[in-house]
Amino acid sequence: MQIEGWRCAASREPCIALYVESSPTPRVSSPATSLPLLAALLAAILTAIWVPSTVAASENAPATSSGTAIAERMLAEQLAETSPASLRAASFMLGKRFNGGVDDLDGYVYLQKLLVQHALNLALNLAETHADLALDYKSAAIPMTYNLAANTWIGWGPGEVGDVQESHRRLGLAAAHKNVELAAEVGLAPERRRNGYWILGAHQLAAGDHRAAAQSFATSAALAGQAENTIAALMAQGWVHLAHVLAGTDETRQLDAVRKELRSLGDDGRYYADQYAVALDVFKKASPDAD
Repeated sequence: MQIEGWRCAASREPCIALYVESSPTPRVSSPATSLPLLAALLAAILTAIWVPSTVAASENAPATSSGTAIAERMLAEQLAETSPASLRAASFMLGKRFNGGVDDLDGYVYLQKLLVQHALNLALNLAETHADLALDYKSAAIPMTYNLAANTWIGWGPGEVGDVQESHRRLGLAAAHKNVELAAEVGLAPERRRNGYWILGAHQLAAGDHRAAAQSFATSAALAGQAENTIAALMAQGWVHLAHVLAGTDETRQLDAVRKELRSLGDDGRYYADQYAVALDVFKKASPDAD
């Protein structure tokens, strides 16, 4: 399997790995130390997620795969076997079943974390003997870590995420850091790395680390510029100004200028522009100085 990309840019729309069939991906037996983890994953996913009548194909699903085909591919593997394709499919089904954690954040976070752990454990164990396959497992973990971070960020606003507690927030921040780390290790191009720095900055805002957030947003803007993605670069620059505003620096005028320009750039631009106000409201209310 080969990752084609994922959809997400300052948007809570699930960041789902899109991939197409190429040559068959080798399946490996999970190391003995990972068997309890894999067994727990398969049992939890197949009992809590697989509902044939409700899992439908979508543009975010693995290419050429319906919900039924995804499940059949997973079930065809032996209990102690897995593949990057199956972990990607499980992550997709997980997000659909739990509505990205809105319906049950604890359940979503628990299972998504297990998927990430399993992918990274396999990558570690295969690094010396099957380097290409190890890299594919790392690639599979990249959208998983993004989704875990995105779905534990309160900045989307009320009703857009589950009941985010401090433990969820800390895990989301760790997932954002891991996303950036993995994208660098895999060697993703700038267009594929900019979202990781954006979600890292978003979580640094939630942690109250405004300086670090501004730096991460600036990196996201620079990567978008390298990729010649003008709207993404402008959007990320707006978040730099927002981080400075929350830190107490008066950059409201600069942020308003970015908003105005984004609103002239179509539906995506208007969505990005509106998200600043939502986040400002969330984080100002969350501030210790708030009334």
